[in-house]
Amino acid sequence: MSIDLSVSYRVLRKLLGFWPIKGVPLFYRIIFYLNWKNSGNFKFRPNPLKILHVSPAEINYLSLDRFAYSVDPFKNTGKSIPGDWDLSNKTFENNATCAYKNNSATIYEAIELRFKKGVEWNDTPFIQDVINAVKDKKKIWHKCQTMKDIQLRCRKMEELYSSIKYEGYIRQEETMHTDVKNPEYFRRKYDEIVVNIGRDGTLLFVGGQHRLSMAKILGIPKVPVRVHVRHKSWHEKLEKMNERKINIIEHVDTEEICNNQINNNN
Repeated sequence: MSIDLSVSYRVLRKLLGFWPIKGVPLFYRIIFYLNWKNSGNFKFRPNPLKILHVSPAEINYLSLDRFAYSVDPFKNTGKSIPGDWDLSNKTFENNATCAYKNNSATIYEAIELRFKKGVEWNDTPFIQDVINAVKDKKKIWHKCQTMKDIQLRCRKMEELYSSIKYEGYIRQEETMHTDVKNPEYFRRKYDEIVVNIGRDGTLLFVGGQHRLSMAKILGIPKVPVRVHVRHKSWHEKLEKMNERKINIIEHVDTEEICNNQINNNN
């Protein structure tokens, strides 16, 4: 049975977004439940906000569909969706970009050139592309509108890289000072690298390209990630593993099932 919302998504988000329960707005608690319920007749419901810790080297390809992540990072979280969106041959290093005209100019390349080869930001193909966009009154990178905006973004990149290099990769919630009742608490706490999971368990990049690029370049062993969407075939495998119909596959997304079965045996 499919459950739908008859009221505008934006209206509901505004109305119910100010009642956080354990830091999660009531609106998103409802959305996560409906996303799971509408995905199929599944008994096993993965925690939609569980943070997994994975090697950056395991995230090599882009998801062919980000499922409205750029519109609302949580709108489709918890869904299990069929289709060929997971059959990607687009590598993260060569394709993760928000380019204006130069589609080969990637964030990863810019960060690598800057921190590994000492190239000035303005001399990297990506920032040159951003500068061209600003000159044409286009906004492509954090809505930069002026050269000053670009300089400020590059300075923040320097600070982030230095922080990760010398202090280690820190979870977003460890850097927060926002009260749990503040609606922004939820978004900031779960503003981690985001992936989708394909039919065979492949981790596919969705969001957080600056941090993932830096983690790869610095050789960070593990980073926190949040799962946005799972392939329906993968969820079906999780269901069978949870019901002990097939052996549990060694995978970061099956840890919850392992822990559940251990607790049930005790």
